Amino acid sequence: MGFYDELKEMSADLAFGIENQRTRFVQRKAEEDLRLSEKNLRAALAMANIGHWTMKTTTGEFFWSEELYRIAGRDPSLLSPTLQNHPTLYTPESWKRGQAAVEKIIEDGKPFELEMEMIRPDGTTRWVRSLGRARQDSMGQVTELYGTLQDITTWQPIKMNQGT
Repeated sequence: MGFYDELKEMSADLAFGIENQRTRFVQRKAEEDLRLSEKNLRAALAMANIGHWTMKTTTGEFFWSEELYRIAGRDPSLLSPTLQNHPTLYTPESWKRGQAAVEKIIEDGKPFELEMEMIRPDGTTRWVRSLGRARQDSMGQVTELYGTLQDITTWQPIKMNQGT
């Protein structure tokens, strides 16, 4: 191998090493940006008293965000409630509306929005606004529900004073 061939090979190796380092730097920066974005999103959701949830329609299993556990006054180290547990989380009237909204979205896939009165384990109640959306498979069957739940308890007196 001649001098120029060795130089060419070293140049290629150097270019590969530089590109590899640049790729690693870009990846680390993207990971740091994502972590910061997630941290800021969690903070914003907490400031706005908004939690989020997901429900598998086949099993009735829920995933709750940490903020949703806080709103509900429940321990996040416990399992998320299932659909079968939800009647105990709301007043009977609120649960009727919530159950009807869930049944309807599973049937037609159209979003829902409703206000309900939640009962916390300590007996206190919270007014919450829930927004729900559906995810469908390729056949149009609803496979998952997801949405947000916002604590609007402090809004209720304002609405009552405005007559709405």
